[in-house]
Amino acid sequence: FTMTLSPTAELIFQPRRLKVTYTQATDYVYFQTYKSERSTNLSSSVRVDLDLGVLHPYIGTTGVNTRARLNNEIDSRARHNDRTYIAGLSANLFARTSVSIGVRRLTTGFERADDCAVTTQTCFRGQSLADSLNSRLDAVEGGMRLALTPLTSVGVQVTKERQIFDVARERDSDTVRITPVILFSPLGVLNGSVAIGHRKFTARDPATPDFSGLVVTVLSGVTLFDSHRVDVAVNRDLTYSYDRDTPYFVGTSASVTWTFAVAGPFDVRASATRDRMRYESKSGTAETQFDNFEEYGLGLGVRIRRRLRVGVQGDFVHRGSQKAADRNYDNHRIYATVTWGRSTP
Repeated sequence: FTMTLSPTAELIFQPRRLKVTYTQATDYVYFQTYKSERSTNLSSSVRVDLDLGVLHPYIGTTGVNTRARLNNEIDSRARHNDRTYIAGLSANLFARTSVSIGVRRLTTGFERADDCAVTTQTCFRGQSLADSLNSRLDAVEGGMRLALTPLTSVGVQVTKERQIFDVARERDSDTVRITPVILFSPLGVLNGSVAIGHRKFTARDPATPDFSGLVVTVLSGVTLFDSHRVDVAVNRDLTYSYDRDTPYFVGTSASVTWTFAVAGPFDVRASATRDRMRYESKSGTAETQFDNFEEYGLGLGVRIRRRLRVGVQGDFVHRGSQKAADRNYDNHRIYATVTWGRSTP
């Protein structure tokens, strides 16, 4: 038996041309049997925007202190502290055209382990997550956006990144991204964003293979016939692995969720997700390996009030690994959800 409570609060302070947004969230994760998996996860962010007419400067920061899994590769619930700092400026050049420039810093910090032979929560499969993944990423980015209609705009984003690791300095790298993007307003039948671009990843270590290829980020949804809602998420990008012998993997994930308003307050939801990780080994070592993660879900919900929804969901998860056969598993679960607040769909 497990339970998670996730209260979230957002405060907005907006005197004249200044807007300050503060968000605070807490996750209380409870496991009845596996007490070591219990945790309290904290996140908060603050952003300041200033409207000067043509110019719109901004600055912000986000902090996360959590034991949530970093991604589908790492099964361990290891505590890590992540910090993000942003600052930038956007400008309206013409009625439909705007440009922006900004800087961003992201730091990842896992708790250190004295000895992975006896410590499990800060290590994974015998490797210290702090030694493998603690790093700092600095980015400079600029973009241009053109509003085609009141509900649709197109643009392009160019980003240069440098990632420096605290311990695993052989993982240091430089990245250049060029990403065209289409944005759909939340007020339209079709909403979200579609970004398909190119990434050139250059490793500092000659033994680590470079990467140059397609990257994708799609978060979009459409409402059909007033009773059907389809949400699609697609992501393809390079991600550092915990295993220093396979420095990174190219992950391709896709998910689709269909929500059908059956009658009155009742709805049905069905979802499917597939995540494929293609590992790249250092030069002269093992051949390319794959991990696959699949999840299917079906649920029923009832909206008791406009901002209150109660649901029951069943999920089936399968993992298959070429990298380590002992990581294969099947997982079934059924759970109830209670969602209250303006974020309720």
